[in-house]
Amino acid sequence: MKTIKYFVIMALAAVALTGCGKKENKDAILTPETTQVRGALKEYFTVVEKQYTVKYNEQNFGSKYMISIELQRTDVPFAFDTKGVEPVGHFGASVRGNFGIGIDIMDADGNIAISWSPTAAGLSGVYSSEDLENLFTLESGETGRVRWTTDEFEKYENKNFTFKVSSCLSVKECSAKDFVDNQDGEAYWIGTIDGKYAVHMSLWWSGSDLFGAYYYDKTANGIQNHLKLTGEGSGNHIIMAEQNNKGSVSGYFDGNINGNVYQGAFIRTKDGKRMPFSLNYVSCENDGSFVAPVELEDEFASTPSLDYDEVPASSSAGSEDWDEILDEYERYVNQYVKVLKKAENGDVTAMTEMAEMMEQCNELSEKIETAKGELSTAQAARFSKIVMKAAGQMQ
Repeated sequence: MKTIKYFVIMALAAVALTGCGKKENKDAILTPETTQVRGALKEYFTVVEKQYTVKYNEQNFGSKYMISIELQRTDVPFAFDTKGVEPVGHFGASVRGNFGIGIDIMDADGNIAISWSPTAAGLSGVYSSEDLENLFTLESGETGRVRWTTDEFEKYENKNFTFKVSSCLSVKECSAKDFVDNQDGEAYWIGTIDGKYAVHMSLWWSGSDLFGAYYYDKTANGIQNHLKLTGEGSGNHIIMAEQNNKGSVSGYFDGNINGNVYQGAFIRTKDGKRMPFSLNYVSCENDGSFVAPVELEDEFASTPSLDYDEVPASSSAGSEDWDEILDEYERYVNQYVKVLKKAENGDVTAMTEMAEMMEQCNELSEKIETAKGELSTAQAARFSKIVMKAAGQMQ
């Protein structure tokens, strides 16, 4: 009995001695080679200078090492609007840019041992995209972390490493010119009507159709009711019909976009009063102070098509000469489109008709040169409509 007891005690002692033996230290030590962040975000962040211990954790379900590097926000203001700029791998209608953070880890000989590209996303990128999102919320002097996971450190006996942090940034800039030229997206404007009525205006394309809404900043009852807009554009010229809450056309914005300014005349339907308007382009992103397209989606689905020939004339109405010329011009354009399509289909009679139309073109040119007065707003709008209609039919 004593013998059995002796062997049990010795076995327990052996286990205790084994457990008290020195364990292999698998932790890695990272030291920044430089505090500068390479790449597009170098002005806005620096690496916090200190020694980083990367703990080995065999209990982790996935990778055994979690790297966590601290970045500090500098006092340099962002040269771009961070709204809509998301971590790499994020996509969607509201995303207008992406950014990322990467890291190169070098061994004792200066060779890259482990590396993550700043453009990598998902399992190939940072541990959590929230780490990146938080960076853009930091104030000057505040710090945030960026993390990666790996098992690669186990390959190295010498677990002392240096590292460098890199970054990338891609932002889609938007402008009024892009909005007009591409006939795509949204545009938000702030300005005045008649130099004294402050307004917020939203415009957006839906296919080839132009829609919008605006409201007066100050109203008699303090309620900011939005007014729907439907319109059309030809080059920089945009004309928008205003509809009141009864669905009636109560006015027109008729103007041109030059640079980042949309300006022209607002014509009130009830009396033809003409008031100048000037709106400055703000952004292609809604900051919440504008009417959003989605808010009016159902309303615009039932919006009747508008006749822009009904744009009221300004106080300096166009001459009757121009009405007659526009009538003739519209007939000429309609006939020209028909003849052109006949020619495309191989109809030989189209050549004879085309020659006749050249004579008509010369006559029409003479009438235009000798016409009296200037085109009214309504006449100019009608001219634009004829041109756009013809261009659409000839495509």
